[in-house]
Amino acid sequence: MLMTTPKLIGLRLFNITFGRFEICTHLLRKALVWRYVMTQPAGCRYSPTSKFFDISECLAPGAKRRED
Repeated sequence: MLMTTPKLIGLRLFNITFGRFEICTHLLRKALVWRYVMTQPAGCRYSPTSKFFDISECLAPGAKRRED
């Protein structure tokens, strides 16, 4: 998501007006997560640890790895 000028102005206006109320910030967070994370295909989702770790490295030494 690129932060364009209209998005930045809209976010700032929201924070100044409705952002003071906890319910509004909670709803904004849920909306943004849904819009920019959940609607993306699984392969496009950004995960900072996905570039450095493989789940098989985190398993216990004796644990069996599930193959898909």
